Amino acid sequence: MVRALENVLVAEDDDDARDIVEVTLTLEATIKVRAFSSGAAALDHLRTAPAPDLILLGTAMAGLDGPATLARIRRMFALARVPAVFLAANADGAEGARLLSLGA
Repeated sequence: MVRALENVLVAEDDDDARDIVEVTLTLEATIKVRAFSSGAAALDHLRTAPAPDLILLGTAMAGLDGPATLARIRRMFALARVPAVFLAANADGAEGARLLSLGA
C-alpha cells in the first residue's frame, strides 16, 4: 500500500533551491511543506513535530550538512524509516552511491 504524501520536511541552505522545492511541492494542495535553512533547524523541529512523510535534504549545507543531518535523523526512533532524498546539484555516480549508502 502506498502512503499518501502529505507532510514534507525540506532542509536546504540555498534560498532559491529551497523556495523552488517548496513552491513545486505545494502546487499539490494536499502537501504541506515545512522548510528550513539548516540541518540544525530541521532537527530542532523534528524533535517535537509529528514525523513527516518525506525528508528532503541539501547535501552541502553549511554547518550541519545533509549527510550529518540524516545520520542524526536516523537515530531518532520515530524517524528511522522515513524516506529521505538528497538535493544535490553536482553529485556524480560515486557520490550518489555514497549518499544512498547513508540511508537515502
